[in-house]
Formats: sequence, C-alpha cells, structure tokens
Amino acid sequence: VVITINGTNDTPTITTGIADQSFTEVSGDSSAQDLVAGGTLSFDDLDTNDVIDVTYSVKSGATWVNNSINEALAAQLGGGFAISATDVAAPGSVSWSYGVTDADLDFIAEGEQVTLSYTVTVTDNHGATATDDVVITINGTNDTPTITTGIDDVSFTEVSGDSSAQDLTEGGTLSFNDLDTNDVIDVKYSVKSGAAWSGATTGVAMPSGLAAQLEAGFAISGEDEAAPGSVSWSYGVTDANLDFIAEGEQVTLSYTVTVTDNHGATATDDVVITINGTNDAPTITSGIDDVSFTEDVSASAQDLTEGGTLSFNDLDTN
Repeated sequence: VVITINGTNDTPTITTGIADQSFTEVSGDSSAQDLVAGGTLSFDDLDTNDVIDVTYSVKSGATWVNNSINEALAAQLGGGFAISATDVAAPGSVSWSYGVTDADLDFIAEGEQVTLSYTVTVTDNHGATATDDVVITINGTNDTPTITTGIDDVSFTEVSGDSSAQDLTEGGTLSFNDLDTNDVIDVKYSVKSGAAWSGATTGVAMPSGLAAQLEAGFAISGEDEAAPGSVSWSYGVTDANLDFIAEGEQVTLSYTVTVTDNHGATATDDVVITINGTNDAPTITSGIDDVSFTEDVSASAQDLTEGGTLSFNDLDTN
C-alpha cells in the first residue's frame, strides 16, 4: 500500500513590510536636500524548500499636489528606491533603501506634498506572489519671502528762496520673491518714525500740520501677488512749507515696508525720507529811509539828529 500526499504551492507572505516614509523639506535653502531612509523587509513561505525573489516597481510616479512637477526631479525621486533578492530561503529578509541626493525641494509650500509609491513583490519559485505598497511623502515647509530689490532711502533738498509751497515727488519699484512656488504675497507699510526736525527746540516746532502732511506722502500696496513679483511705490507731497529749514538742518521720517506670504512669514525694508535745508538769504523788511536835513540860517554849530528802526527777517527759523 502506497500513501502519497501531494503538495500544493503555498503563497509566500510578507511578515514585516515597509512602512510608508515621510520626509520634510528643510526650512530655508532646500535646493540640494538629501533624502535617506532604509530598513528590512521580511517574508516567509510555508513550503520549506521554496525560495523567494524580491522585486519592485513604481506604482505611482512623483506627483505634486498643486501642480505638475519638474520631470527631471520626478525621475530623480522615482529612482531613489532600491530592494532586490534572488533565490532567498524562507523565512528570510532583505534590506531596502531610499536615497536621493541634492533634490531641489524649495518649491513645496507649507501644506503641500510630493508623493510617489512603489509595489514590492515577493515571488516564490512557483510564481505565487505577495505584495507590499510603499508610499513616499515629502512635506513642504514655509519659506520666508525675500525682498530682492528694496527701496533706497530718499533725499530731497529745500529749494532756495521761496519754498513755502514745495512739491516732493519720488517713486520706483519694490521686488520680492518666495521660494514656495504657489505662495502669494501681500505688501503693506507703516510709519516707523514720524517727521522730526533736527532744529526743533523747546517752544520751536515745525509748522502746524506739516508732520502729518509729510507722513501721509508714502504709498505702496499689493495683495495676493504672485512671486517673484514687484509693486510700485511712491512718495508725493504738494505745497509743503519747508522755508523754516536752515542749511545743515534736516527733517527726517521713516517707514517700514512689509511683505507677507499667505502663511504669515514676513520680510521688511525700512525707508528713510530726508529733507535737507538750504540757506535762505536774510531780508530787510523795513529799511532806513534817506535822511534830509536843512541848513539853519545860523549854522555854524548846527546839530543834525535823526533815528528810527531797521527791521529784518530770515525764513530759516534758527
């Protein structure tokens, strides 16, 4: 009597799979970031003499949640995974790794991800398989916006003579950038230091209302601007009374311009406005009239007497 028990092929199993991997873009310059991870995949097969091959394939190529990703970077990220084995006894294990060097990740904003995935397959010598999907996620961080072309300090000079209604005009462009491709920028300003006269003393101040007039002259704004980008700025005051500023004196005021991305990160630029005085010539406001005397009939010892007041002014207060 012959008893025969015929075997069947048992499907191999993955006993310790590969956990999904998560990386985070470094803050600041992540234009050449390294991504490194690794570990072990373990498997088994109830059929004692079966041997195992381990292979992998790309399941989903690198995708960026908000846009199409650079093809070269997608290929670079996709090529980072490695696992391989041939005719390995079961139970057994093989090492896996994910490694990418100098990946440019600057473009990924906070709240955005780049994801890609692989399918790892263990196959026994009879063709039965088990699989494990591995997801790689790269999480973005918020990069601080930058002011690439700021606003130079602005200098005006009081015109000689009558500067009681002088116009002050200047303007230009402020440029900014943000490494996070999809971030948008708001541009605002505030008065940092109000208008101050270097010649002010106790009881001697600028003309009434002039400080407010000068401080209101600056303008710049932008909302939800794409980066890189730029916005115009201007400084304009009409009919400013600057006669009081003497040579060597200044009126100064300053502003802080702030660019803010949609995650609240900021960059600032301070702008100083300086108005330099000139020397106004003094004036005689009430002169001395010519004086006329008449000789007396007996003028051998005649007295000649006259007097009065000469009045003058200078537009420069001090």
